[in-house]
Amino acid sequence: MPPALEMRGITKSFAGNSVLAGVSLRAAAGEVHALVGENGAGKSTLMKILAGVYRPDGGEILIEGGPVHFTKPADALAHGVAMIYQELSLAPHLTVAENIFLGREPVRFKPLGVLDKRGLNERAARLLRDQGFRLDPRAAVGRLSAADRQLVEITRATAEARRVVVMDEPTSSLTAHEAAELFRLIRDLRRRGLAVVYISPSSSRRAPRGGARSCCASRTFRARASSRASRSRRGRARSSASRGSRALGAPNWSRPSSARSRSTAARST
Repeated sequence: MPPALEMRGITKSFAGNSVLAGVSLRAAAGEVHALVGENGAGKSTLMKILAGVYRPDGGEILIEGGPVHFTKPADALAHGVAMIYQELSLAPHLTVAENIFLGREPVRFKPLGVLDKRGLNERAARLLRDQGFRLDPRAAVGRLSAADRQLVEITRATAEARRVVVMDEPTSSLTAHEAAELFRLIRDLRRRGLAVVYISPSSSRRAPRGGARSCCASRTFRARASSRASRSRRGRARSSASRGSRALGAPNWSRPSSARSRSTAARST
């Protein structure tokens, strides 16, 4: 069976400055991968290419073995790929429920397109409850704390994803309890057969604990040149699960030898 996601030889430059140079990533259904590296290593850039935000200069993306070409985020969503962005993309004037189902709102009378607000709020409340998030689906997002807005973003992405979920530093504004609920959700996504890619800075001590089949770091991405330094910085890989789990502070990662053999290291040219 082909993997849920495969990225081969991805390259990307901005204004002539190479950010990604021949990066490859492979994730099977039901696997959790931690993408770890320094700021500027290219982690978010790689995943924004997967989400259709950026177009790659070279390389290819395959979903369940079939090549795809994403020119916008809607293309990625149509193929079951959803991303939780580090920069929140919510509509502050809408409610929690309206943000979760934005563009997919239930209607009562299809010919007229009348919004089913009761059904919308009930579905949102059920999703939030299942994920352990204590939020009022009728609350305006603009009045929520940064942590609560992050929970709305997480709920929306996991509701949309069918094959792959990307999480870009999702615990940055969460409490310890909320982070624990997020990691429980990641384990649930894994049981549902989704591939999860979790982006984390190398200095972070928060990462999904348990239930992960593999831990791949940002494998030798070519970083953007710093404006304060003349040389470029590189995100260094920790290719084995044990080394990666120590860096993430996550004990007892499980990674069978078959999973190790399937991981593809990205090479910098």
